[in-house]
Amino acid sequence: MQCTNCHKTLATIHIIDLDSGVFVGEQRLCPTCAEAAGYVHSKSAPLQLPPQMLEDLLGGMKTGSSPAETEEVSDDACPACGLTIVQFRTKGRLGCPRCYEMFRQSLIPLLERVHDGTTHRGRCPGKPIDRIPGEDEQMDDLRSSLRDAIDAENYELAAQLRDQIEQRSAPGEESMN
Repeated sequence: MQCTNCHKTLATIHIIDLDSGVFVGEQRLCPTCAEAAGYVHSKSAPLQLPPQMLEDLLGGMKTGSSPAETEEVSDDACPACGLTIVQFRTKGRLGCPRCYEMFRQSLIPLLERVHDGTTHRGRCPGKPIDRIPGEDEQMDDLRSSLRDAIDAENYELAAQLRDQIEQRSAPGEESMN
């Protein structure tokens, strides 16, 4: 579809107008018209957040807006990109991967506040959340014993092993039948 504003360019942004949750109209805009209307920001222009919002996001760190505040902060700059801690606190984002090493002491309180800790405690990709260390080996042993019992035609033992595997299996994990 063409842009409803300029009628020349392909529309890539779809805006739905609502009034108290009721549909009242829609606009289909090209990126240029959407930027001109203020719906999107230019990629070249950095996102500017109000200082109060940045301070809240950065865990109460001062943004260094006054000279007295900036004097207390070390003016060490990242050797790779040249970013200073004052610039980080103003922008709200780091310049490169080395900034994490350079500003580690300032980032640890921020990470603790935002993520409730500084170590990863989430799940590993491809594994259920509630796995107990060593449980994979136990399940492998049970499955191996099940195969051996089936090969030996010991069906009573095979049924018991199958039931144990099903009891230990997490929801959504396939068991051998």
